[in-house]
Amino acid sequence: MNILYARSKDLYETIEIEKRFFEDESWIHDMVADELELRRSDRSTWVLINMGVTTGYVMSSYLDREMQLLNFIIYIPFKKRGYDSTLLNYLLNQVQKKISIILVVKEVNLVTINLYKKVGLKKIAIHANYYDNRNKML
Repeated sequence: MNILYARSKDLYETIEIEKRFFEDESWIHDMVADELELRRSDRSTWVLINMGVTTGYVMSSYLDREMQLLNFIIYIPFKKRGYDSTLLNYLLNQVQKKISIILVVKEVNLVTINLYKKVGLKKIAIHANYYDNRNKML
């Protein structure tokens, strides 16, 4: 298993994972492409490769002492194997200590919420109707 800084060549697999995981709420091609191609010091995308297959990725942006987790996905066939905590811990180890981490997760996504708790992240606010009237975001 390898965790690598994403490059343009990772675009196709990243978009496929995005579409399969988020379906109607997935980022469009150009949004994902921009994240992989911007190559700015205030953004990063890491891909997790297992036996030659992209199994997940995490996108983040940085501003001052704050990191925003933009997107974090482990492809469904590879869930429940610990890849999610491996990739998330890798990202967290890349950032400076005492940095604020901002992320949004659906209130019904208990698996991801529990993962965030497991690595020491804490809920600080609930945003009702963040995307629509069906789900609250934490």
